Amino acid sequence: MFPKLPFLKKNPKDQSQVFIPSRRDFLKLSTLATGGFVLGVNFQCSGPKGESLTFAPNAYISISSDNQVTLVAHRSEMGTGIRTSLPQIMADELGADWSRIKIIQAEGDEEKYGNQNTDGSFSVRMFYEPMRKAGATARTMLIAAASNKWGVDPKECDTQKGKVFHSGSGKEIPFGDLVESLQNASLPAPESIELREFSSYQLIGKDVPIYDLKDITRGKAVFGADVNLPDMKIAVVLRGPVIGAKVVSFSDGKALAVPGVEQVVKISGPSFPPGLDKALEGVAVIASNTWSAIKGREALEVSWDLGENQNYNSEAQLAEMVKSTSQNGKVRRERGNFAQAKSSAAKVIERTYEAPFYAHATLEPPAAIAHVKSDGSCEVWSPSQHPQWARDAVASALDIDASLVKVNVTLLGGGFGRKSKPDYVVEAALLSKAAQAPVRVQWTREDDLHFDFYHSHSAQRIIA
Repeated sequence: MFPKLPFLKKNPKDQSQVFIPSRRDFLKLSTLATGGFVLGVNFQCSGPKGESLTFAPNAYISISSDNQVTLVAHRSEMGTGIRTSLPQIMADELGADWSRIKIIQAEGDEEKYGNQNTDGSFSVRMFYEPMRKAGATARTMLIAAASNKWGVDPKECDTQKGKVFHSGSGKEIPFGDLVESLQNASLPAPESIELREFSSYQLIGKDVPIYDLKDITRGKAVFGADVNLPDMKIAVVLRGPVIGAKVVSFSDGKALAVPGVEQVVKISGPSFPPGLDKALEGVAVIASNTWSAIKGREALEVSWDLGENQNYNSEAQLAEMVKSTSQNGKVRRERGNFAQAKSSAAKVIERTYEAPFYAHATLEPPAAIAHVKSDGSCEVWSPSQHPQWARDAVASALDIDASLVKVNVTLLGGGFGRKSKPDYVVEAALLSKAAQAPVRVQWTREDDLHFDFYHSHSAQRIIA
């Protein structure tokens, strides 16, 4: 069900590399074009099962002459702190002043940033060593530049709080004052890079507030529904009451009579089952504001063909599953003789557990903004866990090349894997094309619970 990721491949050797971006690379990094010193890192690291994975570039460290250290967060922040912890690793090895750190959220682009699918709970495990290596390389270069300026042994120098200092003389110099010296510097040999001892870290393993804490608590943080574009429209969608339902006919007269409603658009969905990256069939109401869009949706009159799934009964299926647990299943692994152990046990505990379908119920319901422009390109703003899949899904839906789609990642109000699926992003793109304007698709809490990708229900009989 998940898309193939051609930029992932197995590789038996650790090939994480720190590099100085070429002029071509640098020009692509408009967010980092500070005129300062920039380092990048190509990732190669272990995946969740220990396999060796190679990624395209890149994470970046930028140091400007005013002592501003800018780090790129290439993973999505959904409340887990990953937008803080990965830059924190680089910053600690670098010896940067955390209060002077600026973090930029990367757009969805594997050519620049490698795999950005923030799913599976392995971001720190995957990127811990490469991030350390990048920070340590920048530190080594800063120390080399400072020790050369002072005429001292680099081994007598270290970095802390955004400065290089010399232990013997007490001299210190801010990172920004060394930027000019680093412009033509060569990278140190990888084998010469020494990582810090864990005990010396000032940030890793410490209680550090997340980078976005102040903005979140003050209501300034930008989540999906916080993005506002000039002339942006708001859309909500009336989807079928049953997955796989098709629109037979609809009347939009009452919806269009609601003040603020501007357009009603039918979305043609895929066949059954719909998949994870397609918009469900439905009728969308596009309005000047959210309230009008919701009231317009309530006024729609739609006739549905409920399709092959209309008679599905989850309660009956769960009862059938519970009944099936009384039968012996297929043995997948056998260690010892369970029947013999059970017959001779002093006490046997047997329980049957039932779990219903569970929705992710993220604090922030899905939302996405898309702007299909007159030149055929599309720009998206979305709380996405998997911006590259969102880009590809939008490109497919609009029948354009993926290079024409740009995905900007906002903060996520929870994810849990649900927001790695780009169905709601595709809705925004289709409706923006229809409206010829930027459109934000807003799911309500009811939409979120009704049309989620559920954790399946289950029945388990356990004997101990």
